Amino acid sequence: MGKSKKYTKVKGITLIALVITIIVLLILAAISVTMLTGDNNIIKKAGQAADETKLAGYKEEIALSLFGSIDESGKKNLEKMKQELDKTGKYETTILGDSLVIITKKENYIFEINQDGKVEYKGIKIITSDAEPIMMGRNNNYSFWQEQYRTKITKVETRNYMTTSKNAIEEWDVSKNKNKSVMAWIEDDGNEGYILYIAANGQIIVQDLSAFFREFSLMKTCNLRAFNTGQVTDMRYMFRECKELIDINVNSFNTSNVKNMYCMLLECSKLTKIDLSNFNTENVTNMSHMFADCSELKSVNLSSFNTSNVTSMQAMYSGCWNLTELDVTNFNTAKVTNMAGMFGGCKSLSKIDVSSFDTSNVENMQSMFFSGNYREKMNLEEIKGIDKFNTEKVNNMNSMFYGCDKLKTIDLSNWKTNNVTNMNEMFKGFKIQSGKLDLSNWNIEKVIAMSGMFHDCQVNEIIMPGKNSELTSIGSIFQHCAAKKIDISGIDGSKITNVGAMFHTTAEIEYLDISSFDFSKVTSYDIFTRVSAFASNVKIYVKNQAAKDFLMNAKPSLKDENFIIRNQ
Repeated sequence: MGKSKKYTKVKGITLIALVITIIVLLILAAISVTMLTGDNNIIKKAGQAADETKLAGYKEEIALSLFGSIDESGKKNLEKMKQELDKTGKYETTILGDSLVIITKKENYIFEINQDGKVEYKGIKIITSDAEPIMMGRNNNYSFWQEQYRTKITKVETRNYMTTSKNAIEEWDVSKNKNKSVMAWIEDDGNEGYILYIAANGQIIVQDLSAFFREFSLMKTCNLRAFNTGQVTDMRYMFRECKELIDINVNSFNTSNVKNMYCMLLECSKLTKIDLSNFNTENVTNMSHMFADCSELKSVNLSSFNTSNVTSMQAMYSGCWNLTELDVTNFNTAKVTNMAGMFGGCKSLSKIDVSSFDTSNVENMQSMFFSGNYREKMNLEEIKGIDKFNTEKVNNMNSMFYGCDKLKTIDLSNWKTNNVTNMNEMFKGFKIQSGKLDLSNWNIEKVIAMSGMFHDCQVNEIIMPGKNSELTSIGSIFQHCAAKKIDISGIDGSKITNVGAMFHTTAEIEYLDISSFDFSKVTSYDIFTRVSAFASNVKIYVKNQAAKDFLMNAKPSLKDENFIIRNQ
């Protein structure tokens, strides 16, 4: 009996031990699975240490591939390097932007070599998923897009390989299908900011770039060499308000399916240059505000742009104050309906060639060459081809040449303005060296707004158009105008009710033909406010005695001999 009890006791202890062992093994297995699949342990884990001897051997072999791969400019030819290394059979190589990525087939060691010949060891490749690496679109409530991260990111790097990083602070699965095929993490940049890395084993497929880096307010450089953008249709707001951005690498972008580039680089105020010569824009319909308020932009390469489907170029370069040269001669504008503010605020441009522009469908030219504000002036001396503009469908020319005070000459005499309704401040602050602005052929039948049209206009002679019977207000039209000869006899002034400040502080007028106005509906005498001046021998042509009486009451210093009544 005693022996049986002892055996039973031993058997019980063994069973308990077995159960405990199984539990421990299960816990260890769970920890291992978590380390392999948990969102917070893929990039951070230490990984295998590389064999220093093997690393040195690979680096030496890679360095030898540099010999014989120098092109005529003295730079390393990445394609030749790739060919040399591929011959060994030891490596998987891909050209990524301006670098060659080299992965050893045996150990998965990753190296990068740039055109300057610098070889860098990047770590050991890790496999997080076998799924196609498709990245998610922006989500303000997740990952690096959250405000506490995006407002501190100073640099963005993309990779077509995945490695561990012991310096990762936070990491996220940013794959569209949550399969860890695309991972992102941040590291300390050493200056209280972050470096953002986005990586996958292969090109990162991006399907939506709308607002992708919007309000990354401290981001200075952005290298998107590993992005595959062939499926992207929307790039609006992509870099909006990246106010510290100075360098963008989008050389590998495939934009053949993109339709919307609205506000793509809006307010990238420190960007001085950008090369978009690789962009295929044949399907883009909206380019409005694309470069607006890129105030430090000095040059932009748009030589490849196909704009045949673009309908809006509104404010496309508005606020590009330092842009000194711009070639748009290859633009096809046949479908464009909106050019409002297109070159507004481009105050450093001295000339622009728009001779290739087809404006037959344009409806809005408001502020197209607007200086930006009253104190700023445009530096434009020549707008080549503007005399050939087809303006038959244009309805808005408000402030179109506001602040253009350096033009040598301009001929607008053949413009068709029969659909224009708004000419407010159209020539405010305008000046041409020829000194004469002849608009006598214009049809202004539909114009209902002319306030300030020639405010501060520095020309000697203005000949106004006629054929208008609906105009009721013409206030401030010649305010601060320097013209000494003004002919507005073509305007039907029978319905005019407001002539307030019409000639406010105007220069010394020598000739004024206002013979189409009878002033019968005008109730105020403030047409000649403050110090409106007339030459002592000024000739004023009026419609009738009533018009003469009205003007003499408005300006008592005028004398009978200054007036000539047309219908007397």
